[in-house]
Amino acid sequence: MFTKLTTALSAAALSLSLATTPAIADSKKTENFIAAAALVTLLGLAAHESNKKKQEQLKKKQEQAKKKREQERRRQASNRNQRRSLPLSCLQTFRVQGGKETAFNETCLERNFKFEKQMPNQCRETLWTDKGTRRVYQPRCLRRYGYEARNYY
Repeated sequence: MFTKLTTALSAAALSLSLATTPAIADSKKTENFIAAAALVTLLGLAAHESNKKKQEQLKKKQEQAKKKREQERRRQASNRNQRRSLPLSCLQTFRVQGGKETAFNETCLERNFKFEKQMPNQCRETLWTDKGTRRVYQPRCLRRYGYEARNYY
């Protein structure tokens, strides 16, 4: 934008000065005019280059910021997946009075799943087994809240 303005102004100045100068001008005035026109042109080129560099730097910064935002989004998505992936080793089968029941052992989750405190309380139950009471999380309920069991290696 600045370059177009500078070019237009220098062209206007050149045309006005040629129209107003007499046909027989002395060489000193002509030299001064040519020097001034060259100076205006050089200033315009310098401003154009400066503006071009600033635009390139701005574009580079915007690309870096976009890349950083994308990395942050991926990291957050990874954390969300980790928060919702339960260790399969904690899915245990318990003997209860009416047969067998499969559930996530709360003690196992406390040891092996760092987001255990954030799990929904609605899915927590107490089972009466042949070896005493056990605090467990029901898998079907956890699935409704977006949790799933995965192998951890």
